[in-house]
Amino acid sequence: MILSVGGNEVAITSPTCYLISIGVFVVLIRVILAFFKVWAMKDGEHRPDMDKPDPITNYSFKNLFWIGFTGLVGNANTRDYLLPAVIGFDHILGKIPFP
Repeated sequence: MILSVGGNEVAITSPTCYLISIGVFVVLIRVILAFFKVWAMKDGEHRPDMDKPDPITNYSFKNLFWIGFTGLVGNANTRDYLLPAVIGFDHILGKIPFP
């Protein structure tokens, strides 16, 4: 696998480096999606009943980011148990062949 970074080509020839690069890519995607989830939670899009007050909307950005990134805390509408990240890692691993 050859990556082009700043005009320089970098070849990944080690299986360990290959797995680490896919892991880093998956974590970067997870971080980006967590930012979008924070903005959605701040707007209250996760609430099933808009009439009842929800304490999550009063959390700090850092706390909401942790809820969105980990996917293991919060109510049922904010948890995803990291399943999308695991599926994404497996999907990327299958789509990008190792040389």
